Amino acid sequence: VFQQQEFEAQVTENQGPGTTVLTVAATDRDQGSNGQITYGGVTEEGFIINPVTGVITTTKELDTETQHHYTLTVYARD
Repeated sequence: VFQQQEFEAQVTENQGPGTTVLTVAATDRDQGSNGQITYGGVTEEGFIINPVTGVITTTKELDTETQHHYTLTVYARD
């Protein structure tokens, strides 16, 4: 279960690849290895999510003149 249904973040233009955008977090009631969460689902070009930490980072410099807004879908699985 995610801590929020929607997350929102802003990234300053001209930030290089590897810029942290947002960290998502989810919880699971299971204990031990059954409670480990894996994150994924980011398919938008220019972004990647760390499957263990939930940190979303850029993979390229974003240009707001080309695109002003991005919507990312993320999943959390146990």
